[in-house]
Amino acid sequence: MIVGAGAGALLLGRWGVNAEAGRVYPGWGWVSDALITAHYTIERTAQVRTALQRYPEAIALGIPDDVALALGPEGELATWTDTDQQVTVTLGSKFGR
Repeated sequence: MIVGAGAGALLLGRWGVNAEAGRVYPGWGWVSDALITAHYTIERTAQVRTALQRYPEAIALGIPDDVALALGPEGELATWTDTDQQVTVTLGSKFGR
């Protein structure tokens, strides 16, 4: 099992979105076609949507503070948290095509 929290979660996707800097970085691709942004808040929606315009085949996962993304050996994907925070999922315009 691999767990990514905060900036460490960015590497798990195909791309990581640094919303503060407005930049997209390559990740390890363990979560296929995923743009992952850490420390996600509703105020970062515009940066995520801009990244999805660049990578319309992607799915964006906005991971807020105090939430970790966990990957299992059989392709499992789960979030770990003890708060009410939830991951925000946004589909690119060509996701799944």
